[in-house]
Amino acid sequence: MIHYGHDGRFQDTMQVCLNGHKITQYHISNPRLRRNFCEECGAETIHRCPNCQEGIKGKLWVRGGVASVYSVPVPKFCHKCGKPYPWSKSGKVEVIKASNPYELYKILDIHPEIKKVSEKLFRNGHYAEAIFASSKRIINLVKEKTGRPKDKKSGKELDGAKLMRKVFSVTHPKLKINELRTDTEKTEQQGFQSLFAGAVMGVRDPKAHSDITLDNLDKALEYIMFTSLLARKVDEAKRTEDEK
Repeated sequence: MIHYGHDGRFQDTMQVCLNGHKITQYHISNPRLRRNFCEECGAETIHRCPNCQEGIKGKLWVRGGVASVYSVPVPKFCHKCGKPYPWSKSGKVEVIKASNPYELYKILDIHPEIKKVSEKLFRNGHYAEAIFASSKRIINLVKEKTGRPKDKKSGKELDGAKLMRKVFSVTHPKLKINELRTDTEKTEQQGFQSLFAGAVMGVRDPKAHSDITLDNLDKALEYIMFTSLLARKVDEAKRTEDEK
């Protein structure tokens, strides 16, 4: 039933499934079009913002006809509180984080070696340990690809930041990010040298991440994706011993 306001207008409500499929833009004026579940994907439907309960804007009626375009597009954000609806990219992330953080982990394209050591820990909620394992795996990947280089003075196997500075040296590298022919390429090599050393110095200590919980889950995923990027760089890097 339509009840026009003093300005001769009536704002109808839209019904949308949680995956973003529009059910109807006439939720109030034509109840027969309502559905509890989406006929396209089976997802549950809503017609109000889950955060503030404001109705999702549907058709705008004016006395004697209909105003606006024929088909109202499905909005991504609530016009009242500004929060993302569940079908928007941001909204999906929030829903996943609230229900099962591991589902968010699985969406990411994490390097296989990093995933191998961090997935089970992350799934069980051990976020600091997952970050530590990822950082440690970076060190071992570098060692494995470079034949475990040793310190010339002590004869001991290089580790940590010393390993990274040696391996990604601009003048005598064990691994080359690029051809090191131009100043730009040398700067890039030096930059990744610092990133790899930083991953060891600033990421490896699990105590540094012990405060990571569901409230700042993004931080844990960012750390893991950072190590994933470094793992891919190790894959792409060229060993100088392989050159003829």
